[in-house]
Amino acid sequence: SSGSVLVAGGSAGLTRAAALAARSALEFGAGAVRLACPGGLQPIHAAMDPGVMTTPIGAGDDLGSDPAPVLAAAERFDVLALGPGLGRYDGAAALVAGIAARWDRPLVVDADGLNALSPAVLEARSALTVITPHHGEFGRLTGEDPGWEQAAALASRTGAVVVLKGGPTFVAGEHLWAVTSGGPELASVGTGDVLTGMIAALIARGLDPETAARSAAHRHGRAAAALDRETTVTATGLMGVIGEWA
Repeated sequence: SSGSVLVAGGSAGLTRAAALAARSALEFGAGAVRLACPGGLQPIHAAMDPGVMTTPIGAGDDLGSDPAPVLAAAERFDVLALGPGLGRYDGAAALVAGIAARWDRPLVVDADGLNALSPAVLEARSALTVITPHHGEFGRLTGEDPGWEQAAALASRTGAVVVLKGGPTFVAGEHLWAVTSGGPELASVGTGDVLTGMIAALIARGLDPETAARSAAHRHGRAAAALDRETTVTATGLMGVIGEWA
């Protein structure tokens, strides 16, 4: 009844990003979380967190280009979070396009999932979608300078909920929200992966994507601000306290 999340990513050199997203989904209340990871790295992923189940995809150090194994792994899950630690490799764009076209349940796309995503693929997708670009990723995706007007226009054009991370973070869907709870402490590497897991968890728990995105972004900022009053904010430290805000 608390929903389930599949995270897909974790290529060579980027295993921690996928682990952060998966563990954060658990910490934020998802009932079950599984990580679809490159088969050649599955023992590493399995050893990183005993609370996160793993499914090996292929035998290499990335997820390849065929979406079918990832979609098969996702069959019993409510939400798919695609991109944390995916990596930039030949075939990533085909993988992301195939998943976007065939996955008919909520999809959260972050990090290298965004770098492999094209506007045309996003516009063609009819199922519920959340994308979480920072300013650089937004610029690469759209070719535009990022801002709230551009985020709202992309949301209107594609039907996706756009979480433009920054200070403030703008969440554009049916409505436009400015989330002001976060600060510069969220510039730490990996905190975006934590946010991805939080958004996916709230969708799995039953919130609509727009409400899940703005709620997770707000609580993500509140948790980081509280942690910043005590110590340096790292993604690992933040992941350890988000459960207090779930």
